[in-house]
Amino acid sequence: MKKLGLILTILFFLVTVCILLFFHLRGFIPYDDGWFLQGGLRLLDGERIYKDFQYLYNPASLYVNALAFLIFGKSILASRIFALLNSLLSVGLIYWIGKKLKLNLLIIFALIFAYVFWAPGHVNFVWPVIFCLTTALGSGIFFTKGFENKKKNLPLFLTGALSAITFLFKQNFGLAIVIADAFVIIFIKEFRKTKLIFWHIFGYITIITLQVLYFLFTGSFSSYLKEIYYFTVIKIYQQGIFNSGLPWDYPAPFLVKAMKVILYALPLLISLFSILKIYKNKKKYLLYFPFVSLAFYGLSIRPTTDYIHLTPLIAISLIPLAIVYKDFKNLWGKYLSLSLILVLMFFGLYSSLFRNYYRWNTPLIKENVFVNNPKVLIWTDDKNSLVINKITQYFKTNAKNEKYTFVYDFDPVFYLILDKKNPTPYDYLHPGVTSVDIQKEIIKTLTDKKIKHILTNTDIKNNSSPLPYFIKTKYKPVYTTYEYIIWQFK
Repeated sequence: MKKLGLILTILFFLVTVCILLFFHLRGFIPYDDGWFLQGGLRLLDGERIYKDFQYLYNPASLYVNALAFLIFGKSILASRIFALLNSLLSVGLIYWIGKKLKLNLLIIFALIFAYVFWAPGHVNFVWPVIFCLTTALGSGIFFTKGFENKKKNLPLFLTGALSAITFLFKQNFGLAIVIADAFVIIFIKEFRKTKLIFWHIFGYITIITLQVLYFLFTGSFSSYLKEIYYFTVIKIYQQGIFNSGLPWDYPAPFLVKAMKVILYALPLLISLFSILKIYKNKKKYLLYFPFVSLAFYGLSIRPTTDYIHLTPLIAISLIPLAIVYKDFKNLWGKYLSLSLILVLMFFGLYSSLFRNYYRWNTPLIKENVFVNNPKVLIWTDDKNSLVINKITQYFKTNAKNEKYTFVYDFDPVFYLILDKKNPTPYDYLHPGVTSVDIQKEIIKTLTDKKIKHILTNTDIKNNSSPLPYFIKTKYKPVYTTYEYIIWQFK
């Protein structure tokens, strides 16, 4: 039986690697993925984040992309390799958790598949949230080690360090994991010791201190504080630039709305039920998993309540669901929890392959055109392949020696693809962020640096804002493919 189990495990991991390769090497996201890629490029080129260029989130995802470019060269593929490595690490962590829970091997496989379909299956690039899931899983394992081991100092130090790393990827998830850590320490008497709390805090402070020293060394600490406060507090929470409707706000038949509400509430319900169930268990250290799932949900489901922000919450809620399955004594409870895992696994598979990729794009199952551009090297669809090739060819023919170009309003991946620099600090030109003053600053920069070509991906015909008006009056359209227009200075 052990030999059979080993063979099944090896085969399972081979299949999982193939599935992850399929997910990570497909799909072209010129906006969000392009934004993180462009930030990594700017770091690698010696620019200082927050001081030399604008960025809304904490910096860790840009570090990941910069490191990927440094090791594998500047391409989308390089970044996807690091996203793949993160997914493989998550799979390994979930396998460890499943074995620790003494789950049946087939149930562990179902749990991992469900996670893979909901997390990297829906967001397959270097997205901060997906890395936060991995650090949360790692923290849960170290809390487990700390509970079981006599020597608890190092595990508690590492939980603190991973919590700080989570914060460096994304502010709200960083706050969420701190709250989850605090609840675990409060609820578990083995951790309620001054020395252990000190080691946990020391781990956190160590990572944050390294980041602060980097900011001080680069002279960007005050810029960081200013930018993060401005975007996180003023723009996002006070002005609500990312606010979206709630699931029941969208027009749909009642049954569809009801199913949607249930799906969106599922991580919350699983987390709350798991807390009640596990609290009665002797293994109270397992409370960390529903606590972190609940905290992630509470601090990320708003202000943007959409499908792509829901999928990672479903993925992380699968762990407490598996714990509940194991904890049930009666068969009905086991059948219901296992059935939910399987339903989520199959729906996650369907959703990741056949629904629109990253909400608006061609489903991954149809992204079958390999882009043999050395800056790309992934599969996409016919349209994006054509767009990339046509735009690249135009710039290669007509703007080969130009150092700079400008992309309006938000497809920054083309700075990487065209091997051009953005002359301005602004890669993210969201209407809620790009004030009139910023637009005037951009116009001045474009004028002073005599930028010859501009690439737009949005209709500016009827847009009278300063920047679109400037483009229309000072530049002429010279090439069009789909929604993209290349403009040349008159």
